[in-house]
Amino acid sequence: MLASGKNIYLVVFIACLNETIALSATTLRLMRKPSNSFSCFSKHDGYQDEEYWPERTHQAWSIEDDALLWEARDTDLTEVAQVLERGIGGCISRLKKLHDPETSAYEQLFVKVDRQLPDDATNESPKSVTLRPFNECLQRIQWDYTLDSKDFSVGYRDRFLKGYQEVPWDAPNKSVNGAERSLIAALPEHRLEYIKYKRRLVWHKDLRLDRIFGSGRSLQNSSRDEGEHQRIQDVLRTYDEWKSSHSRQEKLAVDRALRCLGPSGKEKLASFKTLCKSLTTGELEPEEFVSISFAADYFGPDGWGSESIEKPNLPAEVITSSPFIQLLKTMPEEHSAVLDQVYEIVASRKTAT
Repeated sequence: MLASGKNIYLVVFIACLNETIALSATTLRLMRKPSNSFSCFSKHDGYQDEEYWPERTHQAWSIEDDALLWEARDTDLTEVAQVLERGIGGCISRLKKLHDPETSAYEQLFVKVDRQLPDDATNESPKSVTLRPFNECLQRIQWDYTLDSKDFSVGYRDRFLKGYQEVPWDAPNKSVNGAERSLIAALPEHRLEYIKYKRRLVWHKDLRLDRIFGSGRSLQNSSRDEGEHQRIQDVLRTYDEWKSSHSRQEKLAVDRALRCLGPSGKEKLASFKTLCKSLTTGELEPEEFVSISFAADYFGPDGWGSESIEKPNLPAEVITSSPFIQLLKTMPEEHSAVLDQVYEIVASRKTAT
């Protein structure tokens, strides 16, 4: 009996020893093999375990994948690679493509080529023309490394104030309830009206204008823009030229207005600018604005002021429009809708006389 008892203890001891050895071997294998926290490594990244391969290594990159990767570009890619279930090498390779404007990856995330508009798109009403929404423009400006958000500003409509309110892109939220710290992000989208790059309008909801993606209506035949379906890279490339041309037109219009307004031209011009502000904020109706502007104290009954007598030596393209009209054409483009009403009123006055 004693011998049998010893044998039983010996068997138990051997079984425990075998179990300990098995557990030790398992622990060693786990130490060699990457755990889930390092599941982002693939064979191409140097890991040689034949049994391991990231789940989505060979799947196509979606725009959501690209957006997530781009947002994490300045961080340790290990975590985002885990989320994407891809290798770090694949993430690095994809980032290089997202940095290159010539690749389809860049095109997918930042451009997203629009469908061609139908041939009769220019004959459609502005509201029926497809326009890329504000939130996509917001994402483009935030994610495109070639753009600096500090160069952009946004126009919106306040619930209590008249006219457009314009703020820098990074304006803090001090008026909209909620935890959102950015004013632009906190504002309801229906109150966001336009986006400007420095001084130039690049997106406007009511005008159906889009110089960020190139959607919206064509401006090819517009007197305010010679380019059709411009995109933001076109705006950046030609901005200095546009600004120089706009400044020349502005100076010419101001100099001409000062001459036709007479000896007190500076004071009258300052007063006229106040009238223009009242027009754009909605405090002054277009018809009332035209009636005041065509008074003897301003541009006279025909809008030419003293030029109707002096007829100065001006280029043909300038003399075809009155000083009044030329001055209005230098106003910010976001006010095009109300200015078009003014032009129609002026044209009807000429027809009536």
